[in-house]
Amino acid sequence: MKTFSEHTEYPSERANDQRCIWMMAGIISYKLCDRRFECNTCPLDIALRNQSGTEDPSTKKPVRKVQSSIRLPLNRQYLYTSNHTWLEIINDHRIRFGIEQELTSAFLAPKSIILPHLYHYISLNQTVSWIIFEDGTFPIVSPAGGIVTNINIELSKKPNLLYDDPFGSGWLFEIDPKIFQFGSPQFIGFTEAKEKYKNDLIRFNETLQNALLERTTTTIGTTLPDGGIPLNEISKILGSKKYFDIVREIFHYMLP
Repeated sequence: MKTFSEHTEYPSERANDQRCIWMMAGIISYKLCDRRFECNTCPLDIALRNQSGTEDPSTKKPVRKVQSSIRLPLNRQYLYTSNHTWLEIINDHRIRFGIEQELTSAFLAPKSIILPHLYHYISLNQTVSWIIFEDGTFPIVSPAGGIVTNINIELSKKPNLLYDDPFGSGWLFEIDPKIFQFGSPQFIGFTEAKEKYKNDLIRFNETLQNALLERTTTTIGTTLPDGGIPLNEISKILGSKKYFDIVREIFHYMLP
């Protein structure tokens, strides 16, 4: 019997690439995306996000602060990408994907997480998962192609695992890769990832501080050494939509 990665033809590959996130979530029966997954400008996405149910109390995020120190607990055995995702090579036919901690820590109480369907083919740089928030949708692209062999059902039930345990129980999905090359340019190692993520976090903090200064006459710099300003308080001051737009601006990897 052939394994998934030995198959060479995927007749539904192109259609799978264009499926609307709400079709993948099972909310609508059929719709292909014609907006390159720029969901924030889509009327259907806006309407469905506002109807996607109440927040589970177990997903409420602990207070998170803009900190003066950098904390990057990366695993040296993983591969990383510039868009803050990680890959764990379990064996030749099993690769696990997730999101690293500095990005998940910027998320404030996601309403839900949409994962790819089991046994569907996904291609390199395809948008395969979506983090749904009150004020927008954050897309996650796949740095490798293959067949989805496992998804984290528990994460769908408890989105808080995304930031509580991003390298453990907060993983997203697994694939059996069609082709996988360790030296591919989309992958970066521990040292490069650490520097990249550090710079992105600094830019994120600076952008938030500048946005706050535009909204208030109070100087905020003196409060940072005392532990930082809680991100939920920043979101209240800026407005949740403005806060989400900054998260996308700093962390969202744009599709080619």
